[in-house]
Amino acid sequence: MAVSLIKTDVGIDHAGKAARAARVSRPTRRLRSDHWQMAGLGACLWAFTESAAAGNVTLYGLADVAVRYESNQDEKNRGVLRMTQGPISPSRIGFRGSETLNEDLRVFFQLEAGFNLENGTMAANGARLFHRWAQVGIESRRYGQLSFGRQPSVMFDSLTTTFDPMTLANYDGNSWLPGALSGGIFLDNTLKYRYTINGLTLLAAYSAGYDTLSTGPNGYSGGVTGSPSAGSLRGLGAIYHHGAFGAAALWQQGRDNGNRRRDAYNAALTYQIGHTLIAGGYMRSQDNTGGVDARLNRGLVAPSPTAYKGTNRIDDAFYLGATWRPDAAWTLIGAWYFARMRNATQAFTATGQAVKGTGHRHSWAAQAQYALSKSVYMYVEADFGVVSGAAQVHYRGNRYQYGASIGMGKRF
Repeated sequence: MAVSLIKTDVGIDHAGKAARAARVSRPTRRLRSDHWQMAGLGACLWAFTESAAAGNVTLYGLADVAVRYESNQDEKNRGVLRMTQGPISPSRIGFRGSETLNEDLRVFFQLEAGFNLENGTMAANGARLFHRWAQVGIESRRYGQLSFGRQPSVMFDSLTTTFDPMTLANYDGNSWLPGALSGGIFLDNTLKYRYTINGLTLLAAYSAGYDTLSTGPNGYSGGVTGSPSAGSLRGLGAIYHHGAFGAAALWQQGRDNGNRRRDAYNAALTYQIGHTLIAGGYMRSQDNTGGVDARLNRGLVAPSPTAYKGTNRIDDAFYLGATWRPDAAWTLIGAWYFARMRNATQAFTATGQAVKGTGHRHSWAAQAQYALSKSVYMYVEADFGVVSGAAQVHYRGNRYQYGASIGMGKRF
């Protein structure tokens, strides 16, 4: 079997909860959904082991886990200590392969599943086995790449190619801004095109229903009779690298099943100075789907599924950070995130109507990582946030929240 060491992809994968308890019937016990997921993954491992003998399939992954303390987890401002995923790179296992058809064309596929190292369960609550990548595509050297299936959005491609200082991290303290405003990370039912020439990458994507698990009139699953645009998402982007300089500009528009819109924009720059990469950017989100409020308002309970809908929330956000690699072992990252929000839901009336206001949120995050070898690393991370105005419902207790983590990872 061909096994290779690869650069770890990064993204948001919040730790999954344990599967529901197995139901017991007479005279046998039914397997839990996670057990079926594990059985399916085992079958895939066996199948790919057999096919990989030809040398065209790569097994790869990452095992990363941290012990984290986070303050302000309830109305009494109490904290919690737990074992969870790493600050930046969630644990995953994947398969990728390709077949060359002729001098110009090749067909490729990628399947990637996340898992929770702290308890052995599959990520995404076991709802999907390959919840990160499940795609197949065709690539031409002359005409670019076309892929189909569940795959990252164009915004993900920008934020994880050095334009977000923390590379689209995992915790609320170090990922809230790009995670909330990006308008979609991994998308179901997606057709995606990529073309690269002379350091310029052009991207386009369309999803007919970007979250098939979120059904109903307020969901994002698409497939609404008589309304092809309902539940859809489209994106366009350009990423450019030349020497020490990099730039990106992207746009995404998502709709819920009621055809309410959410537009997200991102413009970013990077510059390499010696061992230091400086990254900064601007993000804007105008949301009528309620997705941003639902993602951020941890201290406010919505009275109904439509409570956040149609509020026209607007966020203008900025981020700036640097990554310093003085040698092959050390990586030091620091980042600042800021957002000014308008029409943000901060309370509800007795009849369930949204009370909107203006607010601000700042966050600072830092991480130090040390490589014990080419594939093994250890790290410490810390983050601190403060909110004001309508943003105070982002935390459950007071206006401040801090967190710290220590952990390690192994690439394979």
